[in-house]
Amino acid sequence: MNRRIIKNFSFMRHAFYLVVLCFSMFLGVDSCFALTSTIIDNYNFGTFTQTNQQASFVLSYDGSVSSVSNLSISGNPVVGQITITSNQNGDGVTFSSTTSEVSLSGCSLTFSNITPSLNGFTLNPGQGKSRDVSFGLSVSISGFCDEGTYNISGVAVDASGSKTGNLTTMIPFTVTFTEHVDIQETTQMNFGRFFTTNSTGSIAISPQGGFEANGVNMYDGNSISPGRFVLGELLNREVQLTFSDAILSNGANTMKVSNLYADVGNNFTVSSTDMPFSVGGTLSVSPNQPSGIYTGTYSITITY
Repeated sequence: MNRRIIKNFSFMRHAFYLVVLCFSMFLGVDSCFALTSTIIDNYNFGTFTQTNQQASFVLSYDGSVSSVSNLSISGNPVVGQITITSNQNGDGVTFSSTTSEVSLSGCSLTFSNITPSLNGFTLNPGQGKSRDVSFGLSVSISGFCDEGTYNISGVAVDASGSKTGNLTTMIPFTVTFTEHVDIQETTQMNFGRFFTTNSTGSIAISPQGGFEANGVNMYDGNSISPGRFVLGELLNREVQLTFSDAILSNGANTMKVSNLYADVGNNFTVSSTDMPFSVGGTLSVSPNQPSGIYTGTYSITITY
C-alpha cells in the first residue's frame, strides 16, 4: 500500500511538472516575439554654466542646439542613439514622446519632446530587422546644479512594435556643470589726498561715497571714492561677501585699511544678471605718517 502511494505521488509530481512546463511555454509565446534595443551612443550634453535657476535648451537628433535659455553651453553635444531590432517580419515600429525627470545635486533635469530621427517604419527581411535611430529632446533645468560632472542613466525612450509590443530604453547621459562667477572692479577705492598731524588719524569712506576724516587734514574730497564692482552670473543666488583687511604701502611705510563692507550688505540675493555694488572701508593713519603715494589690494570672498 505504501509503495502504491509513493508511485501515485511520484506520477502526480511529474504530471504537475508537465503541466507547469506547458503552461510556461504557453505564457512564453509573446517573449518569442521581441522588440529589443542596443545603445550605440549615450547623450553627452557638454558643459553648462547657468545664469538662472530656471534654464532650458533643445538638442536636435542631428546634434544641433537651439532655444538656449539662461544657460551657456560649451563642447559638442552628442545625441543618444540606439539600434532597434525586431525578430518579426513586418513589425511596424513607432516611438512616442515621454517625459522623465532625474535629480542631481542642487537641481533636477526634465526631458521631454523626445524626437526620433526615424519613426513609423517597418522591419522586413529585405530591409533587415534592425534600424539605427537617434533621438532629439528638450531639456529643462530647475534649481542651480552643483558644480561637477554627472553620469546618469535617465533619458527614457519608448518604442512600440505592432507585432512585438512595447519597449522602454534608458539612454545614459553625461553633463558637466561649472560655476562662472564674474566680478569686475569698475572703480578703485581711493582715500584722496591729505596731510597728517602729530596724532593718530583715520579716513572712513562709505559705500555710497561719503567720507569722514579724523586727525588728518584733507586737501580736497573730490578724488575720494569707494570701490565699485559689478557681480555677474549669479542671478537669484543667495550670496555672502567677506573682505580681507588691506595694507597700503609706499616702500617701507604702510597704512592699514579695515572695516570693509558693501552697500548691498554682506548677505544678499543677487537681483540682476550684472549687479552693481560698492565697498567702503576705513584707512588708519599713524602720527606724522610719511608722505607719498600708497597702494595696495584687498580681497573679496563670495560664498553662495
